[in-house]
Amino acid sequence: MSVPVKIVVVYHSGYGHTVKIAEAVARGAAAVMARSVKLVTAEEAPGRWELLDGADAIIMGAPTYMGSLSAPFKAFMDATSHLQYVEKRWEGKSRRRLPPTARRAAATSRTRSFS
Repeated sequence: MSVPVKIVVVYHSGYGHTVKIAEAVARGAAAVMARSVKLVTAEEAPGRWELLDGADAIIMGAPTYMGSLSAPFKAFMDATSHLQYVEKRWEGKSRRRLPPTARRAAATSRTRSFS
């Protein structure tokens, strides 16, 4: 029997594709192992640090435009740099990225931890 975990899915969706993947991942996690799964947009996340701090795992996803992550998701990542690297508030948390929507290699995502 697995221990229930708290998961937060942070995403940015420019045209609606990434939100569909985020919702599917959240439903799957809730059905299998999660005590709670919260969906948070990259734009909302800086105002919800306490939710991210309390999560056991953070799943992140964003579309790519011109070979790079979307600007709103980059802004979220920039806002987390002090939390992650100076304060080390997310040290030891599991993180995962959502699979990309337009590639067959979607199943190759890897698990990493904040350390």
